[in-house]
Amino acid sequence: IHIEFARDLKKSKDEKDHDRKKQKENEKRNERVKEFIESHKQKITAFNIERVKLWFELDAMNNQMCVYSGKTISARMILSDEVQVDHI
Repeated sequence: IHIEFARDLKKSKDEKDHDRKKQKENEKRNERVKEFIESHKQKITAFNIERVKLWFELDAMNNQMCVYSGKTISARMILSDEVQVDHI
């Protein structure tokens, strides 16, 4: 099923292609996040998904280190209560 909203009808072909590309990237990232969570034998919850997404983004910026303490945040820590979201 393909649904287009009125706001989408006003977009150019390039804008629509850009949106589709972003959606595909998000789908791939979400799948990667879910696989990561499952590989660590944790439940796929909205909370775990949010934490892992932030952790992946943090890796791209500063090697998965806490912005406050400078300590490395491990995969085990990210899926436990050892780390608060605002430290990711």
